[in-house]
Amino acid sequence: MSGRLHEGIRRRKEGEALRVYAQLLVEHERVRRLRGGASPSAAAACKPSPRAWRPLHDVAFFQAAGERSVPLREFCSRFPRGDAAPGRVPCGPYLAALRVALELAGDGVVQHGGEAPWGKGQPRAPESAEAFDAICRNLRDRDADADEFGSLAAILDSVAPRPAAPAGPRVVLDAAEYTLVIGETAMSVPEGQERDFLRALVTASKLGRVTPVEEHGRVWKGAVDRLRKRIRRATGRPLLGAVVLTARGRTGGYRLNPNVEIRAASEVGVSFLPEEALDALAHPVRGRSRSGRRDEDD
Repeated sequence: MSGRLHEGIRRRKEGEALRVYAQLLVEHERVRRLRGGASPSAAAACKPSPRAWRPLHDVAFFQAAGERSVPLREFCSRFPRGDAAPGRVPCGPYLAALRVALELAGDGVVQHGGEAPWGKGQPRAPESAEAFDAICRNLRDRDADADEFGSLAAILDSVAPRPAAPAGPRVVLDAAEYTLVIGETAMSVPEGQERDFLRALVTASKLGRVTPVEEHGRVWKGAVDRLRKRIRRATGRPLLGAVVLTARGRTGGYRLNPNVEIRAASEVGVSFLPEEALDALAHPVRGRSRSGRRDEDD
């Protein structure tokens, strides 16, 4: 019992550290792009995000120690503590403070046993849009382990720049009729595990979570393999990744490609047909019609 309690506390601490890191990450990227896309005079000052201001101070004064934290504390000491972010701050020093804060917040993730979302040997403060996107993908994969204190995907979706237009074919999923359109090819996904799997992906995407490999007593690998073959037969190309992405977090899992356009998603919920119901659909029992005559085979 004590072992489970200790692990629960550790994972809660890890989740808290990951959320602090995610909040600072999106703010660092916002300011980095602001500095890179504006003239020096235009980017001389910027308005901090209220979402990141308090975590920045918390890391500076409550979570960090030693020489590495000195530049961050010196910057934060120039502004009143409070919960409200100041109207304007010098952009260059603010970006430098965020960079230090990300380094220190990353310490918290590692100290609580978390895997580094920035990647082995990579900087904790991304230096390019590509590096930022890679870290965001890793953080989204961690949402299979998200707890009641909040979703990492919600933090990224609320602040992070929207993803670029998809490079592959346009994909549309009708979540009411379960018709999948990839480019110019339309296919119907029949009732069964494949449709249940897509239904679970749509529901998880609305909640900002990853669909685990095993859920409600079902292992989704078989459904993924059948969907992969169906898409390849219809399109002639291996385009499963245009619909489904594999999560690489601690527990693994699947998530809907964020570029998939979902229609009628409000009508979707997690409700799986039991095996006996599927058997009944596949092998209907002949009976009598209202006229009293037995149904005939076509």
